[in-house]
Amino acid sequence: MFGWLKGIRNAAQGALVGPLAVRLWKMSFNEVATAGGGARCNDIDFWREVANGFIVMLNQHPQLRMTRADTTYDMRCEAYLSILEEILLGHSPPLSQSDLERIGEFIAFAVTRGPEEAIVVDPERASLIYDALPTEWMEGAGLPPDKFEALYFKATGKHRP
Repeated sequence: MFGWLKGIRNAAQGALVGPLAVRLWKMSFNEVATAGGGARCNDIDFWREVANGFIVMLNQHPQLRMTRADTTYDMRCEAYLSILEEILLGHSPPLSQSDLERIGEFIAFAVTRGPEEAIVVDPERASLIYDALPTEWMEGAGLPPDKFEALYFKATGKHRP
């Protein structure tokens, strides 16, 4: 009985945490862009500043503050920033600012709720980064390429480009 109630509580909390994290990411993005004279989306240092501001906001927010070591958000963000750096360096043609902002939103959601939930909630946004995510992460999350393709098709009605 209590396990069932705990499951409902966790689901409700999860439904709020991801969107809240995305909002905090956007706030950090706007603060860094404003302070730096505009968004420098193709510069990994810009994204590191956004991530640092985001982590500060996460740890200040009572609903999102880590009860364990606060380095967990740091470690997760660093892992995703490494992936983003590879995307920035290797993507031809360069992604648009809008696409990079959406990748940032995915990172915010994934840092707080995990990659599997971030993918399931918004496969279209996740498709921008999915191919760069480590295969072991996706297989561990039960989302190998064929399942992701099916999820993407179900959500968008189209196949991935």
